[in-house]
Amino acid sequence: MLWKGSSEEFSTFVVYLNESTDFLKFTVNGFRSTVNYLDISLSFDKSNNSCSKLYRKETFVNQYLHRDSQHPFHMKRGALKGQFIRLSRLTMDNCTFLDEVFRLKELFIYRGYKPDQLTNIEKEILLLRNHKDRPILLSDFSTP
Repeated sequence: MLWKGSSEEFSTFVVYLNESTDFLKFTVNGFRSTVNYLDISLSFDKSNNSCSKLYRKETFVNQYLHRDSQHPFHMKRGALKGQFIRLSRLTMDNCTFLDEVFRLKELFIYRGYKPDQLTNIEKEILLLRNHKDRPILLSDFSTP
């Protein structure tokens, strides 16, 4: 359970959050099951274990740096690798992670990147997923 109070108390809390700042807007999708915050979705599975995965708003558009841009190669590679690391750190479940890797590769291919370049970065991140780039909300973890 993500909220222990009543739905009325939760609604009051969301109103309070939205009135406390002019530059952030909190929205609610569902109640008690999932929280989407910035680029992470937090929930619980059927066994009441916590889960996290990448969250994209409905307004998401594929605006990743295009391969044909005039940026230096190392910046393009860094942008690619950074997105794979972000995905690794935010996604707890391995099956969800691999599904999202596939989707991320598709998005980058659409932006002009070559599949073999993406596969090399994917392999690099898979090796680091047990160590440096493991999910941030998980203490006991092993890769697929």
